Amino acid sequence: GREVQIRHQISDITYADDVNAITGGPNGLENMQVQTARISAYARWACLIVSHTKTTITAALHCSRPKQPYDDKHLQERLSNISVQGERVTYHSPRAAFRHLGVQLSMDLSYKHQLRTTLAELKEKVARLKSSWAKPQQKMRVINTCMRPAVTFTMAMAPYSAEDIKCLDSQLTRAAKQAHGMPVGAPTAAAHRSRQKFPQQGPAQQQHGQEAVAEGQGVPHSQ
Repeated sequence: GREVQIRHQISDITYADDVNAITGGPNGLENMQVQTARISAYARWACLIVSHTKTTITAALHCSRPKQPYDDKHLQERLSNISVQGERVTYHSPRAAFRHLGVQLSMDLSYKHQLRTTLAELKEKVARLKSSWAKPQQKMRVINTCMRPAVTFTMAMAPYSAEDIKCLDSQLTRAAKQAHGMPVGAPTAAAHRSRQKFPQQGPAQQQHGQEAVAEGQGVPHSQ
């Protein structure tokens, strides 16, 4: 009953997830030591154990070493004293990517990490969708509600070039053609049009290519 539920329920839970400590300027290192000390103090107060396998530190020395801001050897020496709960934090190279809120980031601001990740994940989804027993309408729904949004989500952080977008769009187009049973050479716009407009499947759909207009909804991008 309610009394038993009240007796056994947990009324207050302390936790911390995806915690980031960011510092900068001439005193960035000293401030980072202060921040990690605060994290350790909070974890001790809340009886939490920090997962050191998931705890890393990275930096870029744009102020003190503008000509070599990503010098790994120097950074490792400077950051060797940073610790959380008495254990040294693992060093992460500024040129290596780390995942934050679903996006691949790096201290050198290279978006190529995200491009490779997005393309690899998209190709995997296209392959899985091809072998799926789902109906064409269902496959198009997956493309429009899952695959395409997953690509456009990363555009807020990754400044893809026109060539990059073309490459990503070709994967979405391939998925759409496979969903309708269309040949590889079928018009791109036709592949993205509504399933109701293409009651037929297979090579016969090529005849509709002449009437296909710019309704293809590939990856949106600016000129």
